[in-house]
Formats: sequence, C-alpha cells, structure tokens
Amino acid sequence: MVAAQILDFLRDLEINCIYRSVTTGRIWKFLQLGESNVYIERGEHYLENLEFFLGILSHIVQTTRPKYNLPL
Repeated sequence: MVAAQILDFLRDLEINCIYRSVTTGRIWKFLQLGESNVYIERGEHYLENLEFFLGILSHIVQTTRPKYNLPL
C-alpha cells in the first residue's frame, strides 16, 4: 500500500487514500491507507450480503479515482 502511495505521488495523482482487501473468497476485510495512517476494519463482510458489499466497492471506486477524468 505504501509503494502504491509513493507511485501515485510520483505520477502526480491526487488520491487521498488507498484501499486494499483481504479475502478467503467468501469473507472479506478492507484496509485503508490515508496520508500516514492505516485503518483496518474490525468486522468482516460476507458475499451473502451482496448489496452492502457492492456498496463498499462502489464507494472505493468513487473516492479513489484521480482528479482528472480517466476511463474506468
């Protein structure tokens, strides 16, 4: 995550935070790297709750896109 943060800086991309996930394939946990802090969720997310899970992924995509218009 730190390497991605450095690469974004070197490419002049303004991304405020970087997200990562850890999964067993059915159970997911998300991590967020801010400027200098790492946040790790206490809870776990299950694919059975698909609407909530897709909401998390949608939030990540919407908040981490660089400030200039890149195609998804």
